[in-house]
Amino acid sequence: MRLLLPLLLAPILAIGACSPAPAPRIAASEAQYADLRETRWNGLVVRAAGTPDDAALLFANGRRTVHRERDPGAQAWGLFPPRDLDGDDLDDLHAWFWSGGAHCCITHLVYPGTMGARPVSPPPAWRLVQGDGDPIGFTTIPDHPRPLLILSDASSAYVSGAFADTPSFPFFVEAGPNGLRLAEALMRSVEPGGGPAVLRDGPPGLAAAVGSAFGSEIAQTGRIPPPAERIRVLRARLDGILRAKGPGTPAAEAIAAADLLPDIERHIKLYCVYDPYCDIPALAAEIEGGRPGVLGPWLRELDQSWRASPLYALKRRDR
Repeated sequence: MRLLLPLLLAPILAIGACSPAPAPRIAASEAQYADLRETRWNGLVVRAAGTPDDAALLFANGRRTVHRERDPGAQAWGLFPPRDLDGDDLDDLHAWFWSGGAHCCITHLVYPGTMGARPVSPPPAWRLVQGDGDPIGFTTIPDHPRPLLILSDASSAYVSGAFADTPSFPFFVEAGPNGLRLAEALMRSVEPGGGPAVLRDGPPGLAAAVGSAFGSEIAQTGRIPPPAERIRVLRARLDGILRAKGPGTPAAEAIAAADLLPDIERHIKLYCVYDPYCDIPALAAEIEGGRPGVLGPWLRELDQSWRASPLYALKRRDR
């Protein structure tokens, strides 16, 4: 935790101002399967094979390979045990691959179980990029009808500082008849910028499960401060930084040095992640007040990273 935090920061500690929310933990019963190398599914034997230079997921019917799943970036493949993910009483197959690199990247593939009695090859997989972290399996939480893939949006890594300072809010994905989609009941905001309504109004078990995905800060406080309160705090901090900076210090440099950008991003992301729409420049302008443009190139970079994120693509597809 940063020392000598201004007293004005206290109200926004509830949204994790000190550190990004950690990726939700895999339940022990699911974690043990994250490195499963082979399984049987719909009459096929599916196994991860190859080397980092030639990795593949092989589907075999007897001794005959009927499908070879490859990806140019895949260095390793893994599997979770088949289970019904989309509610049609047919087992689906959840696979993943790792593409290597620092803080990168896991991609999920879900093969729907709608295959004939004598399968020739699997249907096309539904894909979703997880990004950083270990492979996360679908998990069941109280009062929600389908298994969920609980991920964290870290699309803005390094935009506001070090990777560890990246604001990271959870989002909830489920399998439907036509592919992977956001679990709308868990993603709907209580008010613009207010975070998921289920935290306040949902059944206790469901609210607790969603709250735990936010990490320790929200679990301790049980609240997300309203947007007006956050704006007041952030404006006051910005004013103080600009008054205190030396005459030869650029505003952007002073703001970055004061660790304000991650907290502004947290405020903005509470709109972008859980509201139907978000206008990042307009949200930032509310904090800039009478100093339009003071946040400079950072704002454009944040907007670009959001529009390139897997979560942004999911939200656009679900409209």
